[in-house]
Amino acid sequence: DEVDEGNNIDIEPVFLKFSPVINTPNDITTCDEGKGFMLFDLTDKYSEINTDNNVTITFHETKDDAEKGSNRITAVTNYEVKSYTSKVIWVRVKDNVNGCAAITFFTITVQMMPFTELNKPLMLCNLKNDPSTVNLSSVHLLLSKMFPYMNEIDLNFYETENDAYNEVRQIMNVTNYKPNTFPKLVWIRTKGKNNLWCDNIIQLQFNDCVVPKGISPNGDGMNDGFNIEIFNPIELKIFNRYGMEVYSHGVGYLDQWKGQDKSNRELPSGTYYYIFKTLFDTYLGYVYVIKEVK
Repeated sequence: DEVDEGNNIDIEPVFLKFSPVINTPNDITTCDEGKGFMLFDLTDKYSEINTDNNVTITFHETKDDAEKGSNRITAVTNYEVKSYTSKVIWVRVKDNVNGCAAITFFTITVQMMPFTELNKPLMLCNLKNDPSTVNLSSVHLLLSKMFPYMNEIDLNFYETENDAYNEVRQIMNVTNYKPNTFPKLVWIRTKGKNNLWCDNIIQLQFNDCVVPKGISPNGDGMNDGFNIEIFNPIELKIFNRYGMEVYSHGVGYLDQWKGQDKSNRELPSGTYYYIFKTLFDTYLGYVYVIKEVK
């Protein structure tokens, strides 16, 4: 038992140290047009985060590292982010006087531009059974055979490049569009279904596609081969008048058949029958092979 219960008092001074005041920097979103990555100078964010000269700012790839001040990003002036990637960058701001720190973060998103490999207009034929009409929606199938990411992209069609750029006067009758002339060029604005894609504008040309009626493989550079490139065929077969298959070719055919058989031997002049398939139709008919008499 204490004699005096009123003397149990002590005083200890407490000094509260304050963490530095920081601002959350703006996110970065940029479009990669084909390199596969982008480089960033993270020090450009200093002025957004804190302008005090008595702090140390470091960047980290995880929140835990930022809280502990460990594993700081060393390549701060050329930090690489791959295309089609969204990366969170954690920021640690430490007061050099009292040692207190605060953290924040921002996001870097490097979008990918689709179809950058296309260096010339896509080609699309008029409908086989309605030559005055083009089905624009078939472009989805054509592109899906060329690019594995087509299911992530939407397509909008415009009659001028300026309309596509400003996203005005979009072509709405995509399944039975009737061009006022052939060939006709239109523009496609591609739009990603998520924020990892940036927009792109590509060209599409409609053609009044006609199968050649004859070839004259004499080496003069004119009408030497059975040129059906405009149809984008996926398979071609050539038959003689007896119904025997003499030549065939798969995807990638342009005009490789110049009157030769499967063993690359010259076939005689005459009438040959073809069947070729596209992604949308099958074409059957005949073609004349006319060779000079030696």
